[in-house]
Amino acid sequence: MEMSPRLLSQICRDSGSRFYGSCDRNWWHYKIRDFSSIILQQAGYYLCEAAKLDEYSLVRDKFCEYARASVDFWAQQAVRIGAFEEYYPWERSYPALAFSTLSAAKVIMQLGLDIAEYKQALQRAVNQLIHRKEYEATNQYIAGLAALFTIHKIAPDLVNLPRIEQKLEGVLQRQSQEGWFNEYGGPDLGYLSVSIDCMWDIYDLHPHRWILQSIHKAIIFIDEVLIGRQSIGQHNSRNTDYLAPYGIFRAAGQSEEAMFAPARRIATRIFGNIMSLEHFVHAIDDRYLCHYLGHSFVRAYALICSKQWQTPNYETQTLVKVFAECGYCIVKEAAFSIFISSVKGGNISVIGENGAFFSDYGWQFDKRGYCYVSNWWGASSLESESGDEYQIVGTFVKTREQKSSPLLHIGLRVASAVLGKNIIAYLKALLIFCKPDSKYQFKREIRILKRSLEITDKLYNVKGISSLRRAPEFSRRHVASADSFNFKNLELYRACKVSYEQKEETDCTIGKCYVEF
Repeated sequence: MEMSPRLLSQICRDSGSRFYGSCDRNWWHYKIRDFSSIILQQAGYYLCEAAKLDEYSLVRDKFCEYARASVDFWAQQAVRIGAFEEYYPWERSYPALAFSTLSAAKVIMQLGLDIAEYKQALQRAVNQLIHRKEYEATNQYIAGLAALFTIHKIAPDLVNLPRIEQKLEGVLQRQSQEGWFNEYGGPDLGYLSVSIDCMWDIYDLHPHRWILQSIHKAIIFIDEVLIGRQSIGQHNSRNTDYLAPYGIFRAAGQSEEAMFAPARRIATRIFGNIMSLEHFVHAIDDRYLCHYLGHSFVRAYALICSKQWQTPNYETQTLVKVFAECGYCIVKEAAFSIFISSVKGGNISVIGENGAFFSDYGWQFDKRGYCYVSNWWGASSLESESGDEYQIVGTFVKTREQKSSPLLHIGLRVASAVLGKNIIAYLKALLIFCKPDSKYQFKREIRILKRSLEITDKLYNVKGISSLRRAPEFSRRHVASADSFNFKNLELYRACKVSYEQKEETDCTIGKCYVEF
């Protein structure tokens, strides 16, 4: 497991240090952060899982020692006023609360640590998890519920079981009929895979059929929308480029054909080429390696070692489907597969034969210090479709990059100390939930031919704007776990013939793109 040295480097391993167990290297070593980001304490759970592997049999005790140190440090931080900081002091971050508590509770459970030593910290976490909700980012809420179920297992007196059962039933009822959970307005396969991981954690402690049914629906959705050997990236509501593997591999080991067949297809398609330099695993930054993906990978690796799943023969299935709830349009044929995000400006990706691919992410332009983009989640809709023709109408969204400065950070610290978590809604509105500008609208028409594609864009009220350009493979919507390097960042198409045209009409600007495979 090549991740282990990278992850261990993030942890203070000096037992004589007062920073012992901190997993935030920027704080304890580089001294460039003035608090230890508690969400990174999940690294301890990675070590707890890695210690089970035969590869680490000689250092198993040391891994467990570091895992315990991570929980000790977590407990010290959890009892502080304004605890559960991720990005700034006194933040009271819900994801930091949910994920770090889940990790700490699982380490306590697996190592059989004395509950009395951690009871105060666990009680603080429970008090917040019970009274807080996070329906905009559902994966975080499911992780929080997994933490509560785990704490109930190790300290039943701290958690009211009927209450968390009710909360779980409520969030599962929010799952769309298509199988996805809301992630800031729509589906995101990266975060959906995290939800699947956490639902397995809940199922192990609270085995009910409706949890398996929810996992099954999510697996089916991922299987149907994947068109290549990577995740769907900029088509996600939160722009993630990864899939967490554990829950998928766990489903691939089930005995029911309806669940394990699609899970095995996903596992083969996404993780079958993991040694390729273009695979997302090589672009995971050290922060997110500690944050969550690390222990999902090590748990999946343990399943592979135990031979609890098998690799199926992968076959491309012919499919033409429109997902009405989230606006995805999928066309899978023998020659190529097409993915259209009708609610994200008509983003389109095509995967062809012999490694050919093509992507188009709409338009953007600059005006008076703002950047206007067409590929913003929720700013467009599908007007009509007929299987080989799709029409999308939408509105440009006005965005602005936030430049960090000492003055802004001072203001943030003062506001967080005084107002606590109440400022989080304001920050989300600033960075995530930007509003469309009705002055600038567009219409995208996509026509699919036998071995070619035509895209015609009509852009309204953009005449004379010299900065008008085709958008790169990046989103202006801030998501911490997005923007990992992808080789497609370097080229929007390969092994196909592409030509562009642009002209001014009386009432609009027209941009055309022709693609031949």
